[in-house]
Amino acid sequence: MDSEPALRYLTALLHVDYLKPTSIGSVLEIRGRIKGEVVAVQVPESLVQELLTKDA
Repeated sequence: MDSEPALRYLTALLHVDYLKPTSIGSVLEIRGRIKGEVVAVQVPESLVQELLTKDA
């Protein structure tokens, strides 16, 4: 995003539909489509700084 101050978002919902099970250890060809739905929440800058400090 091109805003001042920069807006930060976290993913609030990630949904994956698996079509069928796969066996462990097999080679997979992965195909997908972008559906274009997202649920995100805006994160206050204070939380961003707290999370960045924890990783340091």
